[in-house]
Amino acid sequence: MADLTNPGDDTIFSPSYPLVAHATQGETNMRISTVMLAIALAASSMMIIQPTESIAASKKTTAQTASWDGTWSGKWGGKSSGKVTIKDNKVTSYYFQGRPQRVGGTKVSGNTIRFGSGYSVTMTKTGANSASAVWKGDGTAQALMTR
Repeated sequence: MADLTNPGDDTIFSPSYPLVAHATQGETNMRISTVMLAIALAASSMMIIQPTESIAASKKTTAQTASWDGTWSGKWGGKSSGKVTIKDNKVTSYYFQGRPQRVGGTKVSGNTIRFGSGYSVTMTKTGANSASAVWKGDGTAQALMTR
């Protein structure tokens, strides 16, 4: 067994890592250098891949939030019909059980759109053509709206 306190002995012994039990100092340094190079290459490849994945994720988020335009319809509480028409990210009409309702102002924030006058409807995109909606007025109701 090597004497680690003897600087003249070029044999390294490591009971916790038997692969270097009989390696010289130079061989051990070479192995350490090889491992460090492998780690550096792995880390750099992750850095190259990461921004690409982030860009793809941000494009998906942007695509989902880009436009609300179209006619969205669903059933409040699974029973009462609701239809929302949106143009240029502004609600132009809202029908509840086939009757037009006052729209009021429209606010878009991220993947959410809000509107209402004496009530509020908040729609949050769950996909390119689907959104969960919550109506609040003299009560509350929920609906899955599709475009």
